[in-house]
Amino acid sequence: MVSDLEAIGNHLHSTNLLMDEAKLKLRREVLKILMSKYGHEGNNRAIYECADEWCGKYAISAGVVDYYNAYKQSFINKSLEK
Repeated sequence: MVSDLEAIGNHLHSTNLLMDEAKLKLRREVLKILMSKYGHEGNNRAIYECADEWCGKYAISAGVVDYYNAYKQSFINKSLEK
């Protein structure tokens, strides 16, 4: 027989796996959008960092292009400060 605590642990594990899958799907979608629009610029590091930041804050891809445009400028500014 499964204890209540064990059942809760199993549920949390399943929920985390689903959330991880959703985050991975979102990250793939965001990267596809950004790479297709900006990949030719040769600034893949900014694209990947922006995608990671976006996926940590949002659950949908809508708005990521505008977000990247602002992110890219701050990324360039940080690079110039070094």
